[in-house]
Amino acid sequence: PEEGTDVAKHLVRTIIDQGHLCPLPQRIRPVYWAYDHAMRVYPVPDVLVLADRFDAYSVNYEKCHCVNPGEFSSGEFSFFMYYPVSRTSQYSKIPKS
Repeated sequence: PEEGTDVAKHLVRTIIDQGHLCPLPQRIRPVYWAYDHAMRVYPVPDVLVLADRFDAYSVNYEKCHCVNPGEFSSGEFSFFMYYPVSRTSQYSKIPKS
């Protein structure tokens, strides 16, 4: 996987800087205030896993290691292994037999 594409870097920067997993203006996204606290990213975590269908990436920003393992069920069965002591991750995948 790439070491943080431009889109991935921008996404991670936006989420960390705004401190919320849904960094859209309130006029665009509805907010259910009773559960909004669950979407906040403050204080900044050591590791943040943003799992979606986008290509796999890992980005370090503001002492936060952000990874997206990509789509596990796409046939490649890829994932990241995270090592807390060194705050690094390793891209891995299960080989086809």
